[in-house]
Amino acid sequence: MKTIRSRWPMLKVTLYPASVQGQSAPAQIIQALKRADEKNHDAILLVRGGGSIEDLFCFNDENIVKTLYGMKTYTVTGIGHEIDTTLADYAADHRAVTPTAAAQWVTPDQREVMNTILSQRESLCRKAKAVFDQNAARLVYLQANPYLMNPLKWIENKKMALHQAQSALNTLQNKFLFEQKNTITLLQTQLMQEIREYQRAQTDRLNVMNANLQTASPKARVSMELVSLQQKQKELVKTAQAFYDSNVKKLQVQSAILKAISPEALLDRGYALVTKDGHPVSQVSLLKPEDLVQIQLKDGAASAVIEEIYHGKSE
Repeated sequence: MKTIRSRWPMLKVTLYPASVQGQSAPAQIIQALKRADEKNHDAILLVRGGGSIEDLFCFNDENIVKTLYGMKTYTVTGIGHEIDTTLADYAADHRAVTPTAAAQWVTPDQREVMNTILSQRESLCRKAKAVFDQNAARLVYLQANPYLMNPLKWIENKKMALHQAQSALNTLQNKFLFEQKNTITLLQTQLMQEIREYQRAQTDRLNVMNANLQTASPKARVSMELVSLQQKQKELVKTAQAFYDSNVKKLQVQSAILKAISPEALLDRGYALVTKDGHPVSQVSLLKPEDLVQIQLKDGAASAVIEEIYHGKSE
């Protein structure tokens, strides 16, 4: 009891007295153990002081051993001195060498617990201070952030950068269209030149054939060849016209393609150019909720805040 009061004075102890030697001891010990086991204690200590081997012999009783083995409560024995061992020690959940050791086994040391609490308190204070210091440093950082110090100025800078990017895009677009128009004009000139050269070659060929017909002289053959020549001339004109029409269609298709892929045409059809921090956004993985984006439309621009993100095609 002195050990318990010293180590953990708030512990509640219930005593179950019994004889610890003599013929009546086993029955009293068994009765006390059963009474204690019914009270739902945290632990039951079976203890006595030292004595001769004859004095301790009652703790070798078979019924005591069976009773200890069948108890539902955690049991600790502290019988005699360190050198004394009984069958009851083997049946208990734990054997302590003395009653004092048994008391020590089931009680924490309040000084050690207090030291642990103080140590944990100090550790908690250090960790709390570290958290406060970290958040204080983060607060200073956020307060110095230009986005928070002057958000309107930051937005104006972003608008200026967006306008510059838009101007650069328009310049590149106009340059691209100008180059494509020059390419189309050059192709048209080359096509007309090739058609004229083809017609010239065919005309020379007809002249040669005509000269050959003149030298052949027979009128019937000349008439037949003249008819054939006229037919070939028609076919030549038809072929040349078809060749010309085909190339004109190709030029028209290329012009339509160039117009279709023009950024202005995309904007005219209802599409929009979305940028974030001055950079084009081509996929949703570049965005996250609360992001600020800029939307360029046909007749102007707008800003928007991303609320939700859907991957894949939207329904």
